[in-house]
Amino acid sequence: MTRKKYTGYIDIDGDGLLNIVQDDKSLVLADLIKNDFNIGDTVKYYILDKEKTEEEATDALLKRIYGDIEKLNFILEAYSEWTILDLGGHDLIEELSGYEGKYLILIIKS
Repeated sequence: MTRKKYTGYIDIDGDGLLNIVQDDKSLVLADLIKNDFNIGDTVKYYILDKEKTEEEATDALLKRIYGDIEKLNFILEAYSEWTILDLGGHDLIEELSGYEGKYLILIIKS
């Protein structure tokens, strides 16, 4: 199983492209992931208000589900996970563009 992880703050540049900012480098997300999707792959992402690890994001998701979120010092803004059944039906870039300034953890497993 191949696992790819992309992390960084979401930024929309002057050309309207969705970038992730890592260590003061801004990378176009579509260019990074364009060859990563195949039918049967799973895609998962977390959107957070500040930089956290995947483990911390997963812990926040569990606390959110079970009602223990007041103990967190950050906000899990969004979570999504799906299996690719057909290419072309889901616009990930459009979905993420509403979270400018938030921290993204994107995982693709094939």
